[in-house]
Amino acid sequence: MQACAHALPPGTDIAIGPSPDTEAPDGADDETTVAGRVLAKTAHMVDEDDGDRVALGRGQFLYGTVLALRATGDGALDDIDCAIDALSRAVENIPPKDPLALPAVRALGAVLGDRYMLDGEMPDADSLRLFFENAERPVADAEGEGDPVLDGVTALVRAVVAWPARDLEALAAAAETLHAAYERHSGSCPWRRRLLAGLGFAYLGRGLLERRPVAFSLGLGHCILAADEGSGGGAVGAVIRARGAIAWAVEGLAEHDERRLEQGIVRLEQALEEPLLPRRQRAWTTMALGQARLAHLERHGGSTGDQSKGIACLDRGHALLREEHLASHTDVLDRLAASQRIAGDTARAVATAAEALNAHVEEVLLRAGGPLGLTAAERAAESAWRLARWCLAEARVDEAVRTLETGRGLRPYAAAAASDLADLPDRLAAVGEPDLARAWRNAAAPVAQPPTWSTVTGTAARPRDELPLLQALVGVEVPGRMREESLAALAGHAVEGSPLQAFRVPELQAGLRRSDQDALVYLVPGAADEPGWAVIVPAEAEPRSIALPALRASGFGPLSAYVAAASGSSGAGRPGRDAVWRAALERWCDWAGPAIVTPVLDGLADLGGPGDPGGRDGDRALRVVLVPCGDLDVLPWQAARLGAGTRQRVVHRVALTTVATGRPLEPVVSAAVAASEDASHAVGSRWPVADGTRSLLAFMFRRHLADGGGPAEALRRTQLWMLDPKRAVPETMPGPLAAEVDRADDPPLADLAVWGAFTRQISKPSYDASAGS
Repeated sequence: MQACAHALPPGTDIAIGPSPDTEAPDGADDETTVAGRVLAKTAHMVDEDDGDRVALGRGQFLYGTVLALRATGDGALDDIDCAIDALSRAVENIPPKDPLALPAVRALGAVLGDRYMLDGEMPDADSLRLFFENAERPVADAEGEGDPVLDGVTALVRAVVAWPARDLEALAAAAETLHAAYERHSGSCPWRRRLLAGLGFAYLGRGLLERRPVAFSLGLGHCILAADEGSGGGAVGAVIRARGAIAWAVEGLAEHDERRLEQGIVRLEQALEEPLLPRRQRAWTTMALGQARLAHLERHGGSTGDQSKGIACLDRGHALLREEHLASHTDVLDRLAASQRIAGDTARAVATAAEALNAHVEEVLLRAGGPLGLTAAERAAESAWRLARWCLAEARVDEAVRTLETGRGLRPYAAAAASDLADLPDRLAAVGEPDLARAWRNAAAPVAQPPTWSTVTGTAARPRDELPLLQALVGVEVPGRMREESLAALAGHAVEGSPLQAFRVPELQAGLRRSDQDALVYLVPGAADEPGWAVIVPAEAEPRSIALPALRASGFGPLSAYVAAASGSSGAGRPGRDAVWRAALERWCDWAGPAIVTPVLDGLADLGGPGDPGGRDGDRALRVVLVPCGDLDVLPWQAARLGAGTRQRVVHRVALTTVATGRPLEPVVSAAVAASEDASHAVGSRWPVADGTRSLLAFMFRRHLADGGGPAEALRRTQLWMLDPKRAVPETMPGPLAAEVDRADDPPLADLAVWGAFTRQISKPSYDASAGS
């Protein structure tokens, strides 16, 4: 307030003591009330321009400083934005040699740091630039060690800017300067708490980016020390104490320390009792309390009441974040949905899971083209499968289909963006949003996922426990409004293949009829305590679903054994040659028929098939478009055996087309070669086969394609020809190829590892399986 007094015009009469006529907000300091009275008498000084630029600057400094005092006391963001504007103009108008030049720069830096602390979003770039340009000038002219307050404020603002940019060097320099500035302040200095909080922020950033446990622990410790510096401090003090409480909970989770986690829960509860805690920090703190309670329940046990409290906190925190135009962390929504379902609130669990899927899709849209795009897509697909299972358990088949369609397109969308090197700014510019694209580029790395405590320390802490807490502790990385505007722009220009363009049942059925397909079948992997499902969408009938208890993505038995062998995790050699892989393939084929395929075929019985006069065409095979979700897409479904002791396999009854969900085939015949310009339809092999075999298949495929029936039927007839021990060699086959037919090499054409490698795959979501015909 002494610096403010220098800015007052002579004769200005302002009572500094508390006034009985003025009431402060609950929990506000006396200085907040004093600031209100000063503002009332000096507001006119901000815009009066009689040609005296210095006087105008002094008025702007006084107004901005007092406004900032009130804002940091009561947390009013409108006030703090006005304070930034007034102080920015003051710094421009007050000359460097003026006694108020240094206090003006100090005040601007302090309010910029407080803006981030109160709201979690970066101040505007022009004010930051102005501050940094002027922060060095007063110090350069001073003698001795410089100004410790300005040094500390500058380092605090640099740390705030460095974290979203992932600038490790700047964070390290900020931490060093903050530590020196803190050491130079006495124990009674009001700046110590802010410097401690800034030091905690800088150390947290260093620990996360460098994977340094010591730095991360120092960050948590300084956040706790700042919280313990005392009461008061208005809204900024409430934020610092809330962040300290979150740090307690993170330490408890990371160290598996039940007592520390419980202390963190108590402190979080106390932080939420503070009336001046800003809305956004209240949202993060409420969410953190819910996460901590549920994590404590899962790890250390508790009562139904504890579970209800945790769910209520997560629910409330999510609602508060939504009101603030902020996205809840996907882990929060996933946990909330799972907790609601465990508690028996199925309807709310499904609704929350749907919201979680939307949040995951948004993450894919924002991250696609970046290093974490595919990871986000895989997590989103798992969210879609979970929601689909829950919908199917409630007989909500149409909703499940819509969900599966959303999940199906996520990984190909992210993979396409990655191959095109089209990150978010590129995609925004492509849809006519250059300003948004520039804003994202200026935000440096706003959608990079921060490393977690687990990756720093190698502990077994689960990321879903810690990530939302770290998000609350280190701040919001994506400005809420910018996120909303970007997602709206992408949604308004959804292209084919986008996860925003999921088809509904009537559209899918129209595509099936157009391409003369009988049905679309999704295979949905189950979870540890949930069955898998087959979802059947006939071209001419109502959708239906079949529970498949044996269907797991990587659960147990022949399925997991084959997935492991195919991925090489079993130590097997090259698929097609390795004995371990071949044995796993044979066991899977024998198991999958009775466990998975036969129930699905029973569900398709009314659609007809070979030798079935009740079908649409009794003389042709069923034509099925298969969407195997997750690891199920590595399996050769056309090779599954239809019962023990039988030679019949799926290929004998079904002309199968598989929809790609992200794993590429080794191409053999593209649709472009097969008389179509659309190379998104192809025949390929799931594992390497001999060149001669590939050439034979390509020749016979083209021959059968010319007979009509479409690519899937042409491939089916080719594979049946390969299986036939009495296969005839067409007269038109060239001599070298004819010699391949009669070769005695191992394995022969009828070997499962040869004919079973080939499949017909499409990648576009239209399911127009006639392409290539």
